[in-house]
Amino acid sequence: MSQQTTARYIITCLALAFLVIPTGCGPGQSNRPIENPDSTPTEQAALAPTSQTPTAPPTEAPLEPGLPEIIHETMPGEPLYTQRLPEECNTGFNFNRAGYRVRPPCDSWGINLLERPVSRDLSNFYHYIDILSARVGSDGDWFYASLDLFGAGVPEDDTPYTYFFEIDLDQNGRGDLLIAVGNLSLYTTEWSVAGVRAWQDQNGDVGGPTAVRPDSQGGDGYETLLFDQGLGEDPDLAWARRSPDAYQRVEFAFKPSLLQGKASFLWWAGAQLGSFAPGAFDLIDSTAEDSLYTIDTTCGWAYGGQSGYNVKFCYVDPGPTKAPEEQGCIQPPHPDLQNNCWWWDEAACQWICIN
Repeated sequence: MSQQTTARYIITCLALAFLVIPTGCGPGQSNRPIENPDSTPTEQAALAPTSQTPTAPPTEAPLEPGLPEIIHETMPGEPLYTQRLPEECNTGFNFNRAGYRVRPPCDSWGINLLERPVSRDLSNFYHYIDILSARVGSDGDWFYASLDLFGAGVPEDDTPYTYFFEIDLDQNGRGDLLIAVGNLSLYTTEWSVAGVRAWQDQNGDVGGPTAVRPDSQGGDGYETLLFDQGLGEDPDLAWARRSPDAYQRVEFAFKPSLLQGKASFLWWAGAQLGSFAPGAFDLIDSTAEDSLYTIDTTCGWAYGGQSGYNVKFCYVDPGPTKAPEEQGCIQPPHPDLQNNCWWWDEAACQWICIN
């Protein structure tokens, strides 16, 4: 072989060797392609209700730096639900198709019912905090609670967000327990304690001087932290996840011990974009009406039996009941005495709200 031919042969071999050397395969590196950051659902995700599964692999949200290792002994199974709230107002539908204004009966400041998954100037709608329904149930070992959102998504600018449930043990309109999960990853489809916290109001001042109604002064809200991402007397007390069947469904699980022996309670759900302050509850007592936005809360429902009547209970229109012809129809209860939009239409035999 001539020297020129030999040189060409060596150069060709080196080139081929260079082409087959895998890039990015050094120690501690992976051959897996880099995920496209634009593929993560954000505030710009589709605004229609969806159960689409994100394409990125499920990952467990890490606990905050510095927390000790949490060792779990028990964890929840598949949720069992036996109660569901009446349908919530669909702000996404109204915002997209008919324009949106904060008005009753969907949003009723006077009874601590907030339907405001929008920016203060009403220019932006946040589908991932618009609650469409909520459910509660128990399998005997765990209580489960869930809320269904207009769509799955997270803020694109890393603004904090929180999903929460309040539990009223004596059904007097004042929440006694608050369970929340902050910044729940879109891909947390396994039960996790990351971001999950539970508080108690031990001095009974949630709601201010008058429960449910807005007051000019409030207390210190939920002042006692019972559970912090696995820290507390029971590291397995409360969990959260996104349903693997529908990423816009946020699910909670908590032990019956959290209820302090109570078999019945009043419950309601909420979602908030921005800072979350358990000590400021009820928010209508600590915040001005014209500044409290990017939040959605539901009315209340009794689990295990209703004790008396409370204005926080969801109003369900029973519909007119026809009496004998000579008596006409029987008028059902007033939907909300604090809202003067309601009037009784005798001819139609129904309450009508004029906005």
